[in-house]
Amino acid sequence: MWHNELPVGSSSQFAQWCVFGLAREHGITVLLDGQGADEAMGGYEQYFAYYIASLKARGETARLAEELPRIEARYPAATARGRARLTARLPYSLRHLLAHATNSGSDVRFGLQRGFVAHVSGEMVRKNFGSGVPLRDVLYEDSFERFLTTLLRYGDRNSMAHSREVRLPFCDSQYGETPSREELQRALREALTGLAPEAVLYPMGLFHADHVLVHEATRAALSTLRGAQSWLYEDALYRGLRGLMQQRLTDFARDGLVATPLRLGGDDAYAALKRSAVHAYRSQLQGFGPTAYADAEQAERYWRLEPAGGGDVMAP
Repeated sequence: MWHNELPVGSSSQFAQWCVFGLAREHGITVLLDGQGADEAMGGYEQYFAYYIASLKARGETARLAEELPRIEARYPAATARGRARLTARLPYSLRHLLAHATNSGSDVRFGLQRGFVAHVSGEMVRKNFGSGVPLRDVLYEDSFERFLTTLLRYGDRNSMAHSREVRLPFCDSQYGETPSREELQRALREALTGLAPEAVLYPMGLFHADHVLVHEATRAALSTLRGAQSWLYEDALYRGLRGLMQQRLTDFARDGLVATPLRLGGDDAYAALKRSAVHAYRSQLQGFGPTAYADAEQAERYWRLEPAGGGDVMAP
């Protein structure tokens, strides 16, 4: 808390603190990181209540009837029902007393001096941006005025406390202007220089524009990084689309490169965990058709990429 100069509301900030501590122990000075996905796509559990309110506001009764039982079954606390809803109505001082007595409950205001509580409570009141869609309003507010800005501050403070540098320089093409291949290549080369990695794992780059960009920039960066093996992973879901893998392998052959299947351990041990994680993203898989689950649940597949004549991987 001293380094962050404000209370922390969950253990995730401490986990981040530990990551930067490990980076320092292992001599890693620069880390690439990302933030904003949950705020942009509604990934936090508390957004379910606003999602439900949005369905009601739009009159989508059929969809609400389908979604609500599933949400309540999988995330019983998401809609703040029962005891949680009653607790939220209690005065702050009583909530603080009960939390202290029962050693349960969390509120960032518990770490503040009493004189600041009223001011902070006023700032915590949600704004109405007038869109008519509660979920849209709360995601906008959290992205530009609340959570995301605070998370970026935590990242800055936690990294600097360990004399590490954390970079969050690039946006996915859905959310902002993407960097050029040259910009990304330069950033990767700077991050990898001095680490002397034995191998670098990056996407095959089969379809999605961001995957293709990362693939091309990494290959180009590796052309100046001697001694590092080039490992590729197949882009899940896209690898199942007709002809994409064949075309990528053909492109490698055209560029004088050889791709050899690579067996990495851990597939069997993590198969059940992967299936569970995949099924948690039902909405994301709908766009890939009925075979999406079957492909996503398959074991990861890897390739080693090298010039046909030996040596380091050439730039595309």
